[in-house]
Amino acid sequence: MLRQLPIQALSMINGKLLGDGNISIEKTRSPRFRFSHSIHDQAWFFHCYKQLSNYLPLSKPKYRKVLDPRTKNGFTEHYYTQSRKCEIVQQLKTLWYPNNRKMIPFEFLSSSFTPLCLAWWYQDDGHLKMENNQIKKNHFIH
Repeated sequence: MLRQLPIQALSMINGKLLGDGNISIEKTRSPRFRFSHSIHDQAWFFHCYKQLSNYLPLSKPKYRKVLDPRTKNGFTEHYYTQSRKCEIVQQLKTLWYPNNRKMIPFEFLSSSFTPLCLAWWYQDDGHLKMENNQIKKNHFIH
């Protein structure tokens, strides 16, 4: 099933899994591909949703406001989505979560680690910082 997806789809999915995406693992439910982004990254969230919904059965985006006293406003706001049950996500779970723990599947990833995959990963996790009028690259792997 995964091999039938276009390289562009695998690149976006794997870029998201390297970044802010994950696959839920619950004993009583099938795995679900999911991701969320802050309300400040709303445009990026909806772009990802639109692109990925061409290949994965994603639920309609939902808005969530979460009370969080650690933040300046006392809450955070974000959008999230998750997939419905599907064979593609089951296969992704097998590759990305052997023994139910997330591990990078380097051999599988090597075939879809394209500039698009890297761009999606970087858009999720990376940024550039200006320091003394010079660009300072920040480490984006967590």
